[in-house]
Amino acid sequence: MNRLASTDAPRANHNALNQNRKDILNGENGRLRSELVALSVEKQRVEVLLRNLTEHNQQLQQSYESLTAERDKLVARLQTQRSPDAKRLLCPTHWRVFEAKCYFVSTAKKNWTESRRACIAEGADLLIINRKSVLEILFSPGSFEQNAWIGLTDSLTEGVWTWVDGTPVTTTYWGTGQPNSHGGDQDCGELVQSELNGGWNDDGCFAQQLWICEK
Repeated sequence: MNRLASTDAPRANHNALNQNRKDILNGENGRLRSELVALSVEKQRVEVLLRNLTEHNQQLQQSYESLTAERDKLVARLQTQRSPDAKRLLCPTHWRVFEAKCYFVSTAKKNWTESRRACIAEGADLLIINRKSVLEILFSPGSFEQNAWIGLTDSLTEGVWTWVDGTPVTTTYWGTGQPNSHGGDQDCGELVQSELNGGWNDDGCFAQQLWICEK
């Protein structure tokens, strides 16, 4: 009996050791399977993300090509419009062309604010005069019958005259003694028909005058 006991003990220990190894291997195998499943899920997620990024990149490329084509069209159109001859063709009927710009002198009368609205409705604005050639060529005495509103006002700050685009007046063509803010309520500028080369005068913005648009 002692011999059998001495033989069974190592065998039991060996079996226990093998079982322990199996348990460890089974546990490791389960862990590896779980990691494999997780990696498979992550792989699928990355593949979906890659497809989405590829599609987005293709869309961006198409948008880029479309915008590039549109830019080229606009550049070509701008170059065409810079040509005085082409500009002449683009000016509406009854508008004058001068130095690649279009000008319109009304035949009706409105106050300054309504006159500006009429210009804006035509895609233009009241005339800005920053070069003498406009006065001498387009609006010389006799070129229109009466005084006409231009895009000149000091309605924001008395005595500080600005153009309708917000730029300050740097070169002036005021008539003699003007602006005088006669009566303290003359905040809008007009082109005086009787003045040599179209001098300026300040008048009440409520006055009914012709107007001159530019675009």
